[in-house]
Amino acid sequence: MSIQRDIISRLKNADTLRYSQLKPNQEIPNDLYNYHLKKLLSDGLVEKLDTGYRLSPQGKRHVADAHHTSDQSNRLFKFNALL
Repeated sequence: MSIQRDIISRLKNADTLRYSQLKPNQEIPNDLYNYHLKKLLSDGLVEKLDTGYRLSPQGKRHVADAHHTSDQSNRLFKFNALL
């Protein structure tokens, strides 16, 4: 699973998560994880709040769109094209 997909997956099931809750694996270097998190922030899919990170309205729409696509290959393309 890609780092960005993991971030989105964790955030879709939570209101907000602190960085320490969001980063699941200490084996992933912080700079690599931060790069992917910042990419999601700059793409507008994730928001940073004082209390942590959450999916933005655009991120929530993206997750909903990906799950409502009936064609599996189309759904995977839609998700991977964004990442």
